[in-house]
Amino acid sequence: MLNRAPLEQALAAAERVREAIEALNLPHEAPITHGRVTASIGVATLLPGECQTSAERLIALADEALYQAKNRGRNRVWPDPATHAAQPSAPPLGPEAAAPC
Repeated sequence: MLNRAPLEQALAAAERVREAIEALNLPHEAPITHGRVTASIGVATLLPGECQTSAERLIALADEALYQAKNRGRNRVWPDPATHAAQPSAPPLGPEAAAPC
């Protein structure tokens, strides 16, 4: 967890972690005997005072982002750090994110 980090900083940190794991070039161990170890990372942030601000909410958003990363092909960070800057008002993650206060 990065306390008080804006989304862009959290995405950059997650991408550095993903790249470092990939650079290790570690083979999978049994039962998966093909390919290399990679990481999919979901990133989420909440601002103080936002509707439903809680640790549980943050974990749920990060979990949804992790599933998005895996569904988009694995070995990636989601939201995508390369395209997120081009979308400053990206929609919230998950169906519960749209719930009114």
